[in-house]
Amino acid sequence: MVLKGLGVDVVDMERFEALLRRRGTAFLKRVFTEREIRYCRARRHSAQHFAARWAAKEAFFKALGTGRGKGVAFRDVEILRNTSGAPALRLGGKARALAERARVLQTLVSLSHTDRVAAAGVVLTASEKKPGKKVKKK
Repeated sequence: MVLKGLGVDVVDMERFEALLRRRGTAFLKRVFTEREIRYCRARRHSAQHFAARWAAKEAFFKALGTGRGKGVAFRDVEILRNTSGAPALRLGGKARALAERARVLQTLVSLSHTDRVAAAGVVLTASEKKPGKKVKKK
């Protein structure tokens, strides 16, 4: 297993909250899945949780090296919590297809937020060998 990519993103909370006020529910539905929306709205400082997830989605695109191009939607990257409560990425659609093409084996995500900033980091690991090729035994 090798490091495939590392992405980091930081969101200014004042700007993000202004975006939420301007674009509202339409923005949330374009960027976040229903599960993400339910989770964040259930939190006391929901904007911070939304902003951290936005940062994680951006960090994923940076780690993959594609940016948001190639037809990948924000909703193709979902930030959930695993059984221990840690954040985890779930990929769907074109994000999943690009990750599979890049031989991504594991995604790791870390979220953080304060009243001023939200940040996220994403690490991707990949297989060293190309799929379908067999290693010759000596």
